[in-house]
This record gives sequence, C-alpha cells and structure tokens, in this order.
Amino acid sequence: MEALEADLATIEGVDKLYAAASGRQVDALLANAGRGLGQAFLDQDFEKARRVVDTNITGTIYLIHKVGNDMRRRNTGRILIVGSIAGFIPGSFQAVYNGTKAFLNSFSFALRDELKDTKVTVSCLMPGATETEFFRRAEMMDTAVGTAEKDDPAEVANNGFDAMIKGEGDVVSGFKNKVQSAAANVTPASVLASQQSQEGRAGYRKAMMDLSLVYRPPLISGDRSHENRGAARRRRPVSSAVLSSTVVS
Repeated sequence: MEALEADLATIEGVDKLYAAASGRQVDALLANAGRGLGQAFLDQDFEKARRVVDTNITGTIYLIHKVGNDMRRRNTGRILIVGSIAGFIPGSFQAVYNGTKAFLNSFSFALRDELKDTKVTVSCLMPGATETEFFRRAEMMDTAVGTAEKDDPAEVANNGFDAMIKGEGDVVSGFKNKVQSAAANVTPASVLASQQSQEGRAGYRKAMMDLSLVYRPPLISGDRSHENRGAARRRRPVSSAVLSSTVVS
C-alpha cells in the first residue's frame, strides 16, 4: 500500500491521484475525500467554505468521471461514494457541508441508474457521526454534535465495504442512523433545521440527535480534516488497483 499526497480540491490534485494508478485497471474506487466546516454560514471564511464544495463535490465527481469512464469501457468495476445522513437534513451551522452531502446522496442514485445496464456498480454509504478527528479539525468540539457519543469507524467502514462488494445501492450505517434518516423523510424541513441548529451551534453541548458524517475507508488509515490536503492509498496487485481518497492532517 502506497500513500500519495494530493490536493483533491483541485483538478491538478485529482489528476495526480489518477495518474498514480500508472495505467493499471482500477477495480474499485472509494470516493471518500471530504471536509467539514462549522459555524453559521455568514460567519465562515468564504475560501474555507468554497474548499468544502471543491473537495466534497468538484474533486469527487471529477475523480469518479475519470475512473468511471474507464470502468464503463471495460464493463466492470465498483464505486463507493461516501454520502451522509446529514444529506437528508438542512444543516444549520453546517449548511455548506450538509448541502454537499445532499448532492452526493442524490448523485450516487442517479449515477447508479445511468449504469444499471452495465456491470459497474455504484453504492452510497450514509453513516452518522463517527469517532474520528473530524469534529476537532472542523472546530466543532464546543457543539453538541461534536461532543456526543459517536459510531465506531471500523464498523462504519465494514458496512460500506460490504455494501460495495455486494453491489448494493445504499447503506445507512447503524440502527440509530437508520431511524433518523427515516424520520427525516417525513419531518418538515423547518423542524429539522431547528434541531440541527441546536446541535451545531457553538457552545450548545447537550447531546442530542447526531446528524453528521465521518468515514474511515477500510483499505487505509487516515482521518478527515479541515486542512486542505488529500491522500490516496492503494494496494499493488500486478494488473489492477484500488483507489481510495480521504483527507488527512
């Protein structure tokens, strides 16, 4: 397994990651790179907010476009996209982050449908808050969601990996998160936004419903971060490769 540092918020960084496969066949793509950012939207540094969009959306779909085209030409491959149950909920005090996850959730289902007549599968992992360094690095440790009990990253990773191997369309990791995602489908958006406001507002430390996402992929060791750096680790088989993107400190 080899580590490559690249800025996955940029076209150049994604090209660098793609080139690291050295022309070998990519059998599985784990599109996990992402960043979070707390605080009210108008109080955020816009460059930081834009980097959330560039990493979570632009860099992700560019990488999927490049690798996905290779897979479609070969008529084989697996793609795992890390969305979130946060994508079902208006994210007060995480508005940009939740918005990017809503995009990825929707995008994964659309891409899966477009590829339904091929042997390329698209799966979407949608967990809740997971026990990593994400919230500290997103400067959210003075919030309820940042201090609440979180899911085990190994279990979340295994759930996503198993769904990808089975070719399943989506998986919500954890019973509590399944309940929350189901409730979000029938709860008015204004109510969801109010609940998220209590969880995401700085200084509000009461443990309530967890609506955010972090995911550690099964093939690598790394943490998501608000620092704008990307890393990809890959196995080294003779003729094929597995690409996995994440953000590390």
